[in-house]
Amino acid sequence: MSPQDPSPEPSSTGEPDPTPTGASSARPGGSAGSFDASSVERSDWIVLGLAFALLVCSLLPWYTVSVEVFDVDSGSSASGWHGWWTLIQLLVLAVLGLKAYEVFTKETLPVPPIALPAAGAAIVALTLIAMIQALTDGVSGDGFSAGPGVGLWLAIPLSLALTYFLALDAQKKGATLPVRLPGASA
Repeated sequence: MSPQDPSPEPSSTGEPDPTPTGASSARPGGSAGSFDASSVERSDWIVLGLAFALLVCSLLPWYTVSVEVFDVDSGSSASGWHGWWTLIQLLVLAVLGLKAYEVFTKETLPVPPIALPAAGAAIVALTLIAMIQALTDGVSGDGFSAGPGVGLWLAIPLSLALTYFLALDAQKKGATLPVRLPGASA
């Protein structure tokens, strides 16, 4: 076929090949590898969004120190990736990765349905422990203050919401939870 000739080349049967060279013969939405965002449940998008928001919060200050000396303010902070708090962020990454795998591949996870809500509960518990630690370590005095930062304050309600939606999803899939959650239509 010459560059000037737009007609398709004949196939082995003698008929013209309807697909242009280099184009796939798969139809949109019909191939096994396609992803249809409209088929994803709203609760799955919420879980992915909450997990992503928790990761963003992990980059914000979780602990702040402010010092004022001779009318000059100076401060420092630690993010959620500081010390043992990294464990919380790794759990969030694991939940995000597993949920994204489940949503985008449409495959069932090779873990019990209660695993993700249990990870969510661990995230909540560890975040509350981090808050208690930041509050008890925090002090305030003449020209000095230390305590929890905005990232930690935001992480608590986000982790609670993430755990609720993970548990709701598990309940919809038939998992037995210690408490029946409102909002599940099983």
